[in-house]
Amino acid sequence: MSIKTNIRVPMMMLLHLLHLLPFLLVFPLPLVFPPLLLITVKMMMLLTLTLMVMMMLLMVMVMMVMMLYTIQKKNDGALIV
Repeated sequence: MSIKTNIRVPMMMLLHLLHLLPFLLVFPLPLVFPPLLLITVKMMMLLTLTLMVMMMLLMVMVMMVMMLYTIQKKNDGALIV
């Protein structure tokens, strides 16, 4: 159990670091140009939203392909994609 937790903690830390990485990259810009802060935040939000939507679409597409594949297998090649 202790080994599992020891493995899990660095992974969580790594995930947090990965999550913070874009903000760390963007962070020096607002210090130089204060008006850019709002723009950068908005851009980050838009970027994350678009990425989420794209991931959702990708998942839906994969699920549809899998469903078609299973239907094709069940019909023994009757359905032509």
